Amino acid sequence: MISIKNEVGYFMNIGIIGCGVVGLANATLLAQNYKVFLWDIDVEKRKLIANRILPLDDNSLYEIWLKYDLNYEMCSSKDSLIDLSDIIILALPTDLNKESGNLDTNIIETIVDDILNQKRNTTIIIRSTVPIGFTRSLIDKYKYVRILVMPEFIREGNAYIDMVNPNRIIIGGEIELSKNIYYLYRDAIAKANKNENYKLMIMQPDEAEAVKLFSNSYLAMRVAFFNEIDYFAKMNDLSTKRIIDAVCEDPRIGNIYNSPSFGYGGYCLPKDVIQTAKLLGKDAVLINSIHTSNEIRKLRIINELDSLEGTIGFFRLNEEKKETKSIRYSATVDIMRELVRRGRSVYLFEPSIVEKGNYEKVIFVKSLDELNSNCDVIVADRITDELAQYKHKIYSRDIDCI
Repeated sequence: MISIKNEVGYFMNIGIIGCGVVGLANATLLAQNYKVFLWDIDVEKRKLIANRILPLDDNSLYEIWLKYDLNYEMCSSKDSLIDLSDIIILALPTDLNKESGNLDTNIIETIVDDILNQKRNTTIIIRSTVPIGFTRSLIDKYKYVRILVMPEFIREGNAYIDMVNPNRIIIGGEIELSKNIYYLYRDAIAKANKNENYKLMIMQPDEAEAVKLFSNSYLAMRVAFFNEIDYFAKMNDLSTKRIIDAVCEDPRIGNIYNSPSFGYGGYCLPKDVIQTAKLLGKDAVLINSIHTSNEIRKLRIINELDSLEGTIGFFRLNEEKKETKSIRYSATVDIMRELVRRGRSVYLFEPSIVEKGNYEKVIFVKSLDELNSNCDVIVADRITDELAQYKHKIYSRDIDCI
């Protein structure tokens, strides 16, 4: 068994269950400093990782995979990972149950049960987003304090960059154990990036869970806020850009995360906002209004596009952030599908899509030139350099073009 010495003791083998963005970002950082075992329920993903192929479209992770001979091993089974690991990180999905409004934690609960039935001296770190009170419920259920929650704050497309440049490390759980886990990450970050410009914040598990949900709710609120400024400006024939630029000169507001969009999307923000509102109840007026504002924003965009004459083409389906190529749960996807449902002819240039069956009646094109030749309007949530020559056809609410 490989042990890594640290001034507070020994860090031993690390297991990571779940090889999505969060799991592989953790693995990419930690496998530079420690022995890491991986497992995922997806067989194809396991094969790719075992062959040193990154199964994600994330340049920040890909560059490190090429640069370093990372010290990781893909396990053939979950049980073998449990046997081999002294610390197990859970980076598992918690999809929203649309009927209940709660995050689905069944996968995490099942795996924690498997771990503790197999091995009672393992430290479990939950890096998934979970409801407030969830980690405490596991600690109480199993009478086992070696369960921590450590919310992550990484962005798809920038996962590794965010891992080695945190602004804070939040750990919820028993204090001495939390310190040891902090040292593990501190040493890995120091080796990878020599970055010490972040805060360690150890707190109760419920508090750490709340930090993640409220952080994402604030970010979603900020998107909705600037979208409402854009709507007001557009309805009154004012300059969205001049208003937002002036508003954001106030350092208390800041000039970041402030470009209007088609609405927030992605995997995290929509479900986390709904979960936060559910936990707070109907009297939490502000949080409850965020989701409503976002849905209204998408509907306004849909109605405006539907009022335009001619054929509509979509340039990429990425989320509201330029730096990510993710199209999961994108607001642009919702808008495009509703236009199709309304009977509009819709073309799409999105080379990252392989499985086209999920985009019924959408006409795929192979290039931006082909999109231009077939469409009267080109819809783009974000303006990139390659769109410059088609500016006369572009529909966007990006601050760079309004």
